[in-house]
Amino acid sequence: MGLNLEGKEPTCGHNSCAMVLDTLGKPVNVESLIATLKPTQEGILSKEVSNLLSKNNVENLFLNGRTINDISRYTDKGTPVIVRITDSKNPKEFSHFVVVDGITERAGQKVVAIRDPHGKSYFSPLETFKNAFTGEAIIPRNFK
Repeated sequence: MGLNLEGKEPTCGHNSCAMVLDTLGKPVNVESLIATLKPTQEGILSKEVSNLLSKNNVENLFLNGRTINDISRYTDKGTPVIVRITDSKNPKEFSHFVVVDGITERAGQKVVAIRDPHGKSYFSPLETFKNAFTGEAIIPRNFK
């Protein structure tokens, strides 16, 4: 699945949605998601990411105020979760959606497994992720 990397308007919400749909066995063309919901110069909101999943027959919850423990619990059975992260020093300057596949341990350190719409998968140290995580999460519940 090719990702439509960020153009003039940010499409990280659309791309994160497409990645989750693909993981759930419902591949979709990201351009169709962008056509369904045009991004603004600030991108789209968490609630709109949730609506895109719903329009693709994936029941989900958009929740605010989530914790690292919540994310660990949501992903422990293999369900990917979309979260919004910011730059903790400049939250108004940088807001970005990523897919979290789980929290695990590597080389004795707790890390968060992240798929980034910018085309990278990586492990973020738990403390680094905690500083960036806004508490906003879109959790697929079940899918048809």
